[in-house]
Amino acid sequence: MSKFVLPEPVVRIEDVRELARDLLVIPNRRVPLVPNIGVVGGAHSVLVVETGMGPRNAEAVLAFAAEYAAGRRLYLTTTHFHPEHAFGAQVFAGKATFLVNRAQAEDLAAKGAAYLEMFRGSASRSPGSWRASRSPVRTSSTTTRTTSTWEGGWCGCEPPAGRTAGATR
Repeated sequence: MSKFVLPEPVVRIEDVRELARDLLVIPNRRVPLVPNIGVVGGAHSVLVVETGMGPRNAEAVLAFAAEYAAGRRLYLTTTHFHPEHAFGAQVFAGKATFLVNRAQAEDLAAKGAAYLEMFRGSASRSPGSWRASRSPVRTSSTTTRTTSTWEGGWCGCEPPAGRTAGATR
């Protein structure tokens, strides 16, 4: 009996669908370990939801989002810390603002490395998808906020002193 091998978890930008004006989805095509990726546009910015697994997928998502944004500011968020959702975030560093809630930042800090090693060690997956992946944030907590460093930038649940809303690069 032959062993079933999962298809490589590659995000296919050519499959993008516009669901409504400024609401797009890059569908998962029912491929395991490929999330549905959302792109939501506004007047001044574009939000990307999920990166796909690893830098290669995230590079394709970022290229698509940057072209779609056409000069609007880019933001990235992920629904949870699993590698197929968040472990391409480093590609967005310096190009987008990464917004993450406190619970997810804590999960990334506490569990991210172990999940990444589990995925790297799986013989049924192609290592090309996440070979250069790393947990996208390192978290430090204070009594008032959680701040996560990300490739020389930061993201946080509450604005830094002097800011009125949101996170910045």
